[in-house]
Amino acid sequence: MKKGNKTLTYEGLELPENLSHILEQDFWMLDNIGGAMLTMLRQPMKFTSATSIYVRKGHCKAEINLQEFDIDAPCLVNIGSSEILQPLSISEDFEGAFVVMSERFFGDLLKEVGDPTMAGLFKQNPVLNIPEENVTDFEMFLRHLRTIVSDPGDKFLYKSVLHTVLAFFYHTLTRIFNQRKDTGSTAAHITHRFLQLARNNFKKERFMEFYARELGITGKHLGRTIKAQTGFTASEWLDRMVILEAKVLLKSSSMSIQQIAEELNFPSQSFFGKYFKNIVGVSPKEFRNAR
Repeated sequence: MKKGNKTLTYEGLELPENLSHILEQDFWMLDNIGGAMLTMLRQPMKFTSATSIYVRKGHCKAEINLQEFDIDAPCLVNIGSSEILQPLSISEDFEGAFVVMSERFFGDLLKEVGDPTMAGLFKQNPVLNIPEENVTDFEMFLRHLRTIVSDPGDKFLYKSVLHTVLAFFYHTLTRIFNQRKDTGSTAAHITHRFLQLARNNFKKERFMEFYARELGITGKHLGRTIKAQTGFTASEWLDRMVILEAKVLLKSSSMSIQQIAEELNFPSQSFFGKYFKNIVGVSPKEFRNAR
């Protein structure tokens, strides 16, 4: 977030200036987000902070790291740092609240949780449907947070917010997580693990042998499974991730095309340009300059 004359900008959204006073930007919340504000977001957005979006009304369709989700209220959408959100459609009656945590705050939260299995629940559940009986818990939690952050002069503010979020995680979120009994097939598990591996390694590892070896299966089995489960081949998933990252960097960064090619581990800018145009239909420069 950068401070302007009247507003702050975060991922293309204009935000109230007083957000800059909340916990020195370690944590802030923005309530009553409407569909009208979000419909202006057309390009993929790469989040720089861990973000949870509480959807209290309406519905939307979005891609999170290229996986499409139908998001119906009430639910919680969890987007990690460096993850990419692509809004596809948003209902006019959409209402939600944003909770954004800095890297320091989220790191401290994970340290307090301790258990890496518990910490991984957010990555495993980018969209978490909220049972009706828990809606009141979420609304009370947000009201309590608003009360705490309304006093930026409180010397215990950081710890108060940290432990309030931690208490809500253990008291409410873990119960919801535990209700989601994992009855998925072996194929679904392989697909989930492959997509996680691909998100972490797509810039450097683009050969199926690496992913098959990491998963302990044959490349043929991996290919059949991913195609059957998702409709895309494993290679297509890697191409989609590379292209999505390239689009985000071309539209939202000041990196040169040469630097982007290097960032994505292409042998040359020319090779990157041919690869990009073959898939997207235009050159990186044309894509960057297009409105």
